[in-house]
Amino acid sequence: MNWETYANSLLAIILGLMQGCLEWVPVSSEAFLMIYLIAVIKLDPSTALATSLLLHFSTMLTVLLFFKKEFKEAVNVLFNALNRNKDNIIRGKSVFKLLWTSLLGSAISGGAIYILYINLLAIVEESFLEFAGLVVLTLIGIAMIFTSLIMRKSFKGFKSLEDLNCMDGLLGGLIQGLAVIPGISRSGITLTFFLYRRFKKEDALTCSFLIYAPAVALSTSYYLLSGNIANIVRNINGAFFFIAFISTFVISLLTIKSFVYIAEKLSFSRFLSFFGLLIFLLNLSLLVSII
Repeated sequence: MNWETYANSLLAIILGLMQGCLEWVPVSSEAFLMIYLIAVIKLDPSTALATSLLLHFSTMLTVLLFFKKEFKEAVNVLFNALNRNKDNIIRGKSVFKLLWTSLLGSAISGGAIYILYINLLAIVEESFLEFAGLVVLTLIGIAMIFTSLIMRKSFKGFKSLEDLNCMDGLLGGLIQGLAVIPGISRSGITLTFFLYRRFKKEDALTCSFLIYAPAVALSTSYYLLSGNIANIVRNINGAFFFIAFISTFVISLLTIKSFVYIAEKLSFSRFLSFFGLLIFLLNLSLLVSII
């Protein structure tokens, strides 16, 4: 190997570290990846976007592996429904309900916002839309910290995944679709939503992770079918993308385990404070950097 090969491998690993770490924390990983791919890797915007979307597919595989039991139960529910067999596990039925309702909600809101976003780009700068998204997330962080302080004793999540209804999934999907807006963190707004729907912190986190998989599968499929995958084939080194894809998968698996561990160890109010402070500080720092 020559120095250029080592350097490109290191850049690919750094890219995987960024996606693997940032996807689960309440900042827009998309924004960071686009900046890195354009400014450091020197890709054109369309190729950078294609690379970023396909790296999300790697993190989706992490979710499928980490929650393989839940997804297996959901698939069994689907097959039992097709065979008119009513012998289903309650948790499996809830996961299946969450997946299809959130996918529907994400398709509705994400599609509508994407069309609106494309039209707005013709009127305002993209940087303004990203700024607005960061402001919204910063305010959400402040609200979560405030809520955790005044409701330390009275506010507590009590709903489990088994208690989930179609409205929870549909609204969660609609909220997730807002992440199409630059600067909006998917993990930040979805976890916040499920916490305020009174789900236990562990179950709120699980719901946030689970609805990520069908949304990424839908967006990736749309992108592949639209023919934009040609941007990657033409403009990026295959070895570079492979290293980035694998490093993203490994780091995502490690960070998702860490985040679940933190949720299990902290009390509900402390987890609310921790997550709210994380949202506030990370997005405030991004606001300061672009002002």
